[in-house]
Amino acid sequence: MADKEVRLTGRWLGGIGFTFIIALIGYGLSKVPGFDHVGQLACAIIIAIIYRQIWGYPEKIRSGIQFSAKRLLRFAIILYGLKLNIDVILHQGGWLLIRDVGT
Repeated sequence: MADKEVRLTGRWLGGIGFTFIIALIGYGLSKVPGFDHVGQLACAIIIAIIYRQIWGYPEKIRSGIQFSAKRLLRFAIILYGLKLNIDVILHQGGWLLIRDVGT
């Protein structure tokens, strides 16, 4: 039973690693002139779409890919939104934060 759990965990982590590699390639592509206007996320999505159309996703790691797409992507979007809010607070000053807490 423990051996099966180790294999499932390895496959799950393999899917997360696979999406991480796609994200790194998207990051690198976003540094290329012309793609720098597209952005990192859009580049990673384009790479993932092309990869899926040509080779398809490996079935063994599909659970990790789905976890990354559903859970990690949502968490990243929340963190990105938080970053935007913190940038506004830092640039507008503490008064904006005090006003918002009061509201």
